[in-house]
Amino acid sequence: FSQRYDFIKLVGNGAFGIVLEVTPKQSNQRIALKVISITGARSKLEKWAKSELYIHSKLVHPNIVHLKGYKRSEDYYFLELELMEGGNMNELITKAIPEEQIVPLIKQIVDALEYLHWKGIVHR
Repeated sequence: FSQRYDFIKLVGNGAFGIVLEVTPKQSNQRIALKVISITGARSKLEKWAKSELYIHSKLVHPNIVHLKGYKRSEDYYFLELELMEGGNMNELITKAIPEEQIVPLIKQIVDALEYLHWKGIVHR
């Protein structure tokens, strides 16, 4: 990890891994790095990680984070993603948002969900 990326901060964590803000050593552009552990129930987690990678690689939409690339090690998948400023969705929905900002935000979410459904993908 430290040979490829300079760590900046932890962005969030979930059921299968964490998201970090990093700078790749070969670039000066900050990215989000989703680190998915495939240890433990290896075959199930690895299958899930491959599926997420495959699906994400097919998505091109202005309201969906862009997958820039990925790396794999023995125990992890590293998904290199576009860094979105302003926090994560969980932080956003727990804040008081001015009414004039809610409608454009919901429109962006609905546009992205319509695109996913059009591609045959259901977001959970």
